[in-house]
Amino acid sequence: MPHKASAVANFFLLKARQEAMPITQLKLMKLVYIAHGWHLALLGTPLLNEPIEAWRHGPVIPSLYHEFKHFGKTPIDTLATEYDFFEDESPQTPLLENTTTEFKDTLWVLEKVWGVYKKFPATVLRKITHEDEPSWQQAYQGDYVNAVIENDSIHAHFKQLLEALVKP
Repeated sequence: MPHKASAVANFFLLKARQEAMPITQLKLMKLVYIAHGWHLALLGTPLLNEPIEAWRHGPVIPSLYHEFKHFGKTPIDTLATEYDFFEDESPQTPLLENTTTEFKDTLWVLEKVWGVYKKFPATVLRKITHEDEPSWQQAYQGDYVNAVIENDSIHAHFKQLLEALVKP
């Protein structure tokens, strides 16, 4: 079952808080997008239940942009208001006792994305999801046309990355 972008964002915000690692709006946006792409490639299902659009600086989830735009380039110091971390009641305690395979697989993907990409500054993540990303390039049509990046396109790109990783 796909999740709200705010729930995925809060996963990364909580990880950043636990590790005392500042996270800006741009970095958060890119981490959520990358997690969505790897979820598609590894599990074959979308992570997010909302569209991703091709904006000037790469893929954007509009709800996250509007939630955190007031932070500008400064680190985010709050959680998204629509918490939900996979149907939990409290933003401070994610529902880690959930034992469904789907939840465990999703959590595994999020942990891996955090582990691999947290060290990169937002500018590097922007380059990865912007200049090096054919899904964005195919969908982007100019500064004021925010076309949706289709999951099939994102899936194909990340599947290609996965295949390159596992080639002997």
